[in-house]
Amino acid sequence: MIKKILLLLVSLTILLNLISCNDIIEPDLTKKTVVLVSPADGITSSIRNQTFIWEKIKETKEYRIQIASPNFTQIQALVLDSLVTSTRYAINLFPGSYQWRVRAENANSQSSYTTYSITIDSTSNLANITVILLSPNDSLFSNSSVHSFTWRPEENANKYVFELSSGSYYNSVITTTNSNNNVSFSSLADGWYKWGVQAQNDYSLSKYTYRNLLIDRVAPAKPVLVLPAINAYVYDYLPVTFTWTRANDNGSRIYDSLYIFTDSLWTNLAYSAKSYTKSFVVDSTKLTMGPHFWFVRAIDAAGNSSEYSDYRKFTIH
Repeated sequence: MIKKILLLLVSLTILLNLISCNDIIEPDLTKKTVVLVSPADGITSSIRNQTFIWEKIKETKEYRIQIASPNFTQIQALVLDSLVTSTRYAINLFPGSYQWRVRAENANSQSSYTTYSITIDSTSNLANITVILLSPNDSLFSNSSVHSFTWRPEENANKYVFELSSGSYYNSVITTTNSNNNVSFSSLADGWYKWGVQAQNDYSLSKYTYRNLLIDRVAPAKPVLVLPAINAYVYDYLPVTFTWTRANDNGSRIYDSLYIFTDSLWTNLAYSAKSYTKSFVVDSTKLTMGPHFWFVRAIDAAGNSSEYSDYRKFTIH
């Protein structure tokens, strides 16, 4: 009976070791083949924004995709070399000849590459072109009224229509047409803007590409301190709650910077923090015994700063 029990324990130990090894050793991918789905091999397309798709291999979660121009035998430019977990990848390509390839990878092995070719036609038809906007960044918060709007030139475009919309419903529209890839303004008013560009030639036009911009040159209101009260005493074993008020602002998002010093000359900073809620709780053990002086300043996402609040004194005892 004892021999049978010992034999069973040995068998279980071997089985657990095998399971553990299988968990550590990842599957061998050397004999796997990635099946490319789209775009088809050798295709010529006028669509610049291409999405490359391949079939999933269940033994791995990572794939390496590479794109070279004109091919991998004579590489003039390695356009892409990326390790991804998805089975698709989107990229905007200039007109020209390319090869793209994908392989499966894990920590221990990798499959061979599967390679397809694609040509992006430099056709004069702009219908499938996406104009690439360069600056300002999308949803930028700015405290400047001076802005230069730029975009990437399109090879077959001979002019661009620039559109700048503002107002409550973006119903105030400025439209300009020129052959350059930039438009500048020196005195934009505060508010939200939507700007877009359309490429054109004598035969076709692209869709508009849009971005948003907020101009906010108004500084936040001066904070008014509430708690602790003037010359308050705080026990050293209790947290200190700081609160303040500030008039509402319709511009960019605002945060407040809290500063606590141990002297009224503002030379010894004891604590600082950032708050979006007009309050902050400080563990009193992080502050020393004795007098402290605190004040608050508001700063918005566009970079505008309020006046410093009046300062207050409190004492930890």
